[in-house]
Amino acid sequence: MARITLKQVAATAGVSVQSVSHILNNLPDKPYKQDTRDRVFEAAKELGYRPNAAARSMVTKKTHHVGLIMPIKPDAWFSSVDSYETMMGFNSFLCERGYVCSVIPVKQFNEPGSESRIFREQLLDGVVVYGAANREIYERIEKSTDLCLWVDTDINRPTGCIQRDEQFNSYLAVSQLASLGYRKLIWLDYAEHTSHYSHDQRYAGFQKAVRQFDLAYEDIACSKPWLGHDPLKLKNKLAPDVAVITTRHQFALSLTHTMRHINMRPGYDFGLVALEKSHECDITWPGLSAVVTDRSKIGELAAKMFLEAVDNHRKLPDSVCIQGQWHAGETAWGPHVKTQSNKS
Repeated sequence: MARITLKQVAATAGVSVQSVSHILNNLPDKPYKQDTRDRVFEAAKELGYRPNAAARSMVTKKTHHVGLIMPIKPDAWFSSVDSYETMMGFNSFLCERGYVCSVIPVKQFNEPGSESRIFREQLLDGVVVYGAANREIYERIEKSTDLCLWVDTDINRPTGCIQRDEQFNSYLAVSQLASLGYRKLIWLDYAEHTSHYSHDQRYAGFQKAVRQFDLAYEDIACSKPWLGHDPLKLKNKLAPDVAVITTRHQFALSLTHTMRHINMRPGYDFGLVALEKSHECDITWPGLSAVVTDRSKIGELAAKMFLEAVDNHRKLPDSVCIQGQWHAGETAWGPHVKTQSNKS
């Protein structure tokens, strides 16, 4: 059976071949009346038209296929909700524009020449790399494709990169706590973690702010994503004028549950702020005081930058550094709340 062509669909629908191409490829910047769209889709369905991706790519020099390379743990594929939200923002934006997104585990590049046929056969218009990896893997990825964007990685260049301004974010958190009247801060982070630009930046912003606002501070290192500390030892460190800054909302949740067992409440008996808060956490715990960076918007921005590069002969757009926003919440009211609570 002969393959139905765009020309036949156009003749049946009574429109130009170009209009059929625009409508069937759902190009958002090509507006058509709904009646015209309906006629084209009805004609394509009636004739049994199926697009030929191989033929289209020969004409447009595009495969409309993009790779998202990210760390994926075999025993916990989406253990990081933040990563999943970034991926969904990226995929949703590109899907609406006719792109197919393949999620590729970064482990494919652990050894030279270990990448899949998707790279050897040039099936992608390019890739977006997300998250932490070592420099050797970054280099192997870059050699495997003509277009590569870096999102939340240690790669920081004038073009083609998106990072979070974590130094600003932690400075913002400390400045807010100082203005609320807290006089001592506790920095709660992993004892050991994968090397990533965000860790050093956060602590640098924290150190800068505690010096500027003349605050006392103490570090507490956790070996797990939860506390694992004796609640009584923590209790002796906390007070109404002491606030805890956690690097992730998981720590904040763990601390809250731990302290509630000994009747200590965040926001009253001590302050609590997270430097990361996923959209999921925003729904389940809207009262958590935090510096918020919308990860789905980061994914959407990465998709926009990718399309811009594809349409501009693979010239990378300028890099972007995203600052978070303060979310006041209910876990850091200030020491005066405890005093008022006692009076009442």
